[in-house]
Amino acid sequence: MDTERILHKFPIRVAAFGGSAGHFSEETYTVEVNRAGARIALQHRVAPDDTIRIVNLGNLREADFRVIRQDCLAAEGGGDL
Repeated sequence: MDTERILHKFPIRVAAFGGSAGHFSEETYTVEVNRAGARIALQHRVAPDDTIRIVNLGNLREADFRVIRQDCLAAEGGGDL
């Protein structure tokens, strides 16, 4: 089921505790969000099935998410999920 996508830069912190990227934490932002998930800009490379923790820096709520896809945007200088 496809849901409406919202293009918005929410400030977030992304952390990983293993997986293909090892351990890292970086502050970044969302590219677009919808009910099913989000595309986010990351400097670290992650792979499908990795688990990452996302903290909303606006309200400090956090949750774990599974990476389902990796996209690369060379013009942005990093990758998007």
